[in-house]
Amino acid sequence: MREYAPLYSRKERVRIALLLLAIMAPLLLIAHFWLIPAISAYTELTNCDSFGDVDGVHLLLYGVFVYLPLSFAIILLLLLGRRCMRVIRAGQDPLPGEKVLRPTKYRYGKAAMIVPALVPFLVVVTVGFSIWGSFQAEKLTRIVAPCSEPQLIKLKPSS
Repeated sequence: MREYAPLYSRKERVRIALLLLAIMAPLLLIAHFWLIPAISAYTELTNCDSFGDVDGVHLLLYGVFVYLPLSFAIILLLLLGRRCMRVIRAGQDPLPGEKVLRPTKYRYGKAAMIVPALVPFLVVVTVGFSIWGSFQAEKLTRIVAPCSEPQLIKLKPSS
């Protein structure tokens, strides 16, 4: 029979859950009440904005199609890259002495290499999507109509 990885105590699991809640709840509230409405309002007038040589349309479309997947790939590497390398070196998952949240049997050899093999695959796929997205953003920025008179009226502050 295989042995199991050590479990976090109930107190440690509650502390981890509360810590994640304390971090994620404000982020979710900020995104829901400020970020999403701000982006929605910006998208209506994005073709009227200009930041030097870069239009607002370019910022929005390249941000969504290129920088968003690219940032996901970077975050994935930062969060899981080091651990995956340690799992590959040890040939074991969970790592020796690593605590887990629920009962988990140790996996050795090829079975332990599944997740460490998926992480680089996901990074390559998201970088590929980012490259594909750059071509799509370039095509889409060509078909966006220039700023119209009604949009300019919305931009002017009312007195």
